Amino acid sequence: VIAENPTKNVMFSVQERKEMIEAITKHLKNVEIVTLKNKFLVDFALENNCQFLVRGIRNNIDFSYEYDIYKTNRFITNKIETIFLMPDDINSVVSSSWVKNLMNCYDWQHGIVKKYVDPFVLNKLIEFKMHGIVKEISSKIQCKDSDALWEEVKKGYSKRAYHNYNHIIDGIEKFQQLFPQIFDKFHDTHLILYAWLMHDIDDSIQKSLEIAKKYI
Repeated sequence: VIAENPTKNVMFSVQERKEMIEAITKHLKNVEIVTLKNKFLVDFALENNCQFLVRGIRNNIDFSYEYDIYKTNRFITNKIETIFLMPDDINSVVSSSWVKNLMNCYDWQHGIVKKYVDPFVLNKLIEFKMHGIVKEISSKIQCKDSDALWEEVKKGYSKRAYHNYNHIIDGIEKFQQLFPQIFDKFHDTHLILYAWLMHDIDDSIQKSLEIAKKYI
């Protein structure tokens, strides 16, 4: 069950998270992914003839939070039991905020994050990062149509073996890492990043140039 929490600043929508979990659990024939909004989880469980809730606890902070939820659920009904599971050591530090913070570091998608998330989810994280880069560059170059530019980038890079999102992200991070003096002093650094973004958007150099010119 994926519950919608309006107080959280989430990276992916409920529907996007549902699609990701469905993709990585498709081999489990007895698992169904559902979403929940404006309803207590225990009420949903009662409506669907469930007897148990299974929740995870990574540390003492989680325990305090989950204990309060457990007590609240018991106030609502005593017909639903909660089972708590704990991860092994290697997964005990993993959380959504932990992954988000790692995505601010160079080479994140090739190293530590890759070890902890499913490949399907990793690709979604890379696409999210790529979309953020496109939006930032679009705003700085005063792009004529940022949504159309993003669609162009997806078309050009999302399914290619080498000239893909990773290729573009790696290049931009290397520019910023190896030549910080340029990005500190050069007034039009966004044009360098735009040129890199568009340089391989098509197999043809001439076509890539034509596409790039459309949006500035």
